[in-house]
Amino acid sequence: MTMRNRKAVIVTFMIIACMLMAIGFAALNDTLDITGQAEVNHANAQNAFDEEVFFSAVSTGEGYTAEIIANSNPTLNADTARFTVTGLAGEGDSLTMTFTISNNNDFAVNCVLDPVNTTVTNSEYFNCTTNVADAPFTIAANGTYDVEVTVSLLKTPQLTEGQTVSSNFSIQYDVTDIVSSGG
Repeated sequence: MTMRNRKAVIVTFMIIACMLMAIGFAALNDTLDITGQAEVNHANAQNAFDEEVFFSAVSTGEGYTAEIIANSNPTLNADTARFTVTGLAGEGDSLTMTFTISNNNDFAVNCVLDPVNTTVTNSEYFNCTTNVADAPFTIAANGTYDVEVTVSLLKTPQLTEGQTVSSNFSIQYDVTDIVSSGG
């Protein structure tokens, strides 16, 4: 074999070796997949909705106390507020308190008075009204609404020392989401 043939064989061998290596590397491959799923059940959606609509503030004033009651679950916001009126004395006296409802959802909510769960236990002496008693009201997304509650004394009670006249009040609003037609 001549030197020239030897170089040609070596070069040919090197070219074939490189081609085989290239083919060998090209034959190795891999596929990467990412799969998954997501779901939201009613309980999760309800809890998220409940966390975002709540009493956020109450007014203070002379003749009454008002407060927001914390839920037993500290991760939820307060859905209950209460008041005690002590500043009424005679017929026609009234006190008004303001309860601010916050909606931290990214959609509006509708609030409607629930007449079945709205009560006054002593309507002979007391009346309790709100600024939105009969009409539903809307709280915009990330908005607030002030509900004014007015307690009035309808007649002056004739009491002896140590006697009291009292009433319990319950005002309940049902809150629902407003679903946009835009999807």
